[in-house]
Amino acid sequence: MFAANSTIRYEPREPRPVPIVLLRAAVTHPDYDFSSVDDPDCPLEESTLGWRDYALGPVEVHLVPGNHITMLSEPQVGRLAEKLDTCLHHRE
Repeated sequence: MFAANSTIRYEPREPRPVPIVLLRAAVTHPDYDFSSVDDPDCPLEESTLGWRDYALGPVEVHLVPGNHITMLSEPQVGRLAEKLDTCLHHRE
């Protein structure tokens, strides 16, 4: 079920004029990460996983420890929370 749900693509009707911050896993996992939605020939730390197509402005990418699943578990989730807090409260 997880794999099937992971392949469903969200496609908004038009790009949104809002800032997009992508917190993405620093470690890829072949069962959970689908390179077909990634930006071709783009390094991991710059890839927006296709969100660039839906943004009118830049997409800010931050790598967080772990893979798509382990980034939500201890000890990685603490680093994810810190990065999210920084992105939400320390924006210029």
